[in-house]
Amino acid sequence: MNRNSPAIEIDKSERKGNIARAIDSSPATRAPVVSSRPARILVADDQRNVCEVLALLLRSAGYEVAVASDRQSAITALATTHYDVLVTDVAMRTMSAHELAHVARSNGRAIAIVATAVSDELDLALEAAKLGAVAVLQKPFALARLLLELSSAIRLRTTTLNQVSE
Repeated sequence: MNRNSPAIEIDKSERKGNIARAIDSSPATRAPVVSSRPARILVADDQRNVCEVLALLLRSAGYEVAVASDRQSAITALATTHYDVLVTDVAMRTMSAHELAHVARSNGRAIAIVATAVSDELDLALEAAKLGAVAVLQKPFALARLLLELSSAIRLRTTTLNQVSE
């Protein structure tokens, strides 16, 4: 196993089936802290199982995570809570990732967007550029890659906020 990748463990004792979880606590895989709190992430994907697995993995890495698998719950979550990162599928049937990006950034909110999709790389890159995504992940993606991109996105967001406040 690569020492730079978090280990994944399949827990077969869960009642709802096998659940994968990260068990590595190295600095590269631990959630960055934002203003003395864990970074907040909203995972928006119209596939509920994708939301649940990502939430489980990200929580085990130390992030504060909320999920939205439909349009209304995503919009409500973005309107009521300030998130540091939005992880969103660009090709959802039930909601527009573009709409979510607009809502997330309304009222001058600073939020990093990490886009995911199942499509060829050219289409994925174009869709992510339209969203203003700081990272693009093509499904399926490795947990280590997601954690690295989230950490980078949060550092970039924090740096940008610090520059604006100076």
